[in-house]
Parts: sequence; C-alpha cells; structure tokens
Amino acid sequence: MEKANLVANIYIGKPKEAAFGTNAKIQLNDAFADVDDIKMWVHKNRDARREEERPFLTAAFKSDVNTNMGIISDIKEELVEVRQFKVMYSATKKSAKK
Repeated sequence: MEKANLVANIYIGKPKEAAFGTNAKIQLNDAFADVDDIKMWVHKNRDARREEERPFLTAAFKSDVNTNMGIISDIKEELVEVRQFKVMYSATKKSAKK
C-alpha cells in the first residue's frame, strides 16, 4: 500500500487476554467496538483526512482464521451503507502447538 496512513484497521477475533472474554470482538484501530459503531468510525476516519485523500481510504480486515463469517458480513454491510468500498482482507493462521 502506497500510504499506510490511509489504512483504517478492523481487527476481528477472540481476545488474547481472558479478561476481555472468549467471544470474537471487533477492534477499530485501537478501540473495542460493536457493529453499530462502524458507520461513525468510517465518517470520523474520512473527516480526519484531507479531501483529496478520502477516496483512497482503505478499510483493512484482519481476522484469525476461526472468525465466524457472519460478523465479517455484518461489518461489510455497514461499510457498503457508508460507501466504503475499498477493503483489504487478511487472516492469520492459528499457530501450531508443539
């Protein structure tokens, strides 16, 4: 990606720390969130950019391979509603236990 500052990260998966529970969580950049928070988050990200950069803003999904596709689909629907069409997907493999 040419400009890393134009990437807004959406992390999805089970928290590493048990204190946050065992169910999959959504983290937008550095804060936990719900699906309902996605639209406002996109607007805030756009507002923080210069006008000429806004069309290049990309939402980057980063999830673990065991993440339920339902939550990813819910987030994707929210992104489409605010016309955030530039999206990247990546998944991390579960590390092999020795």
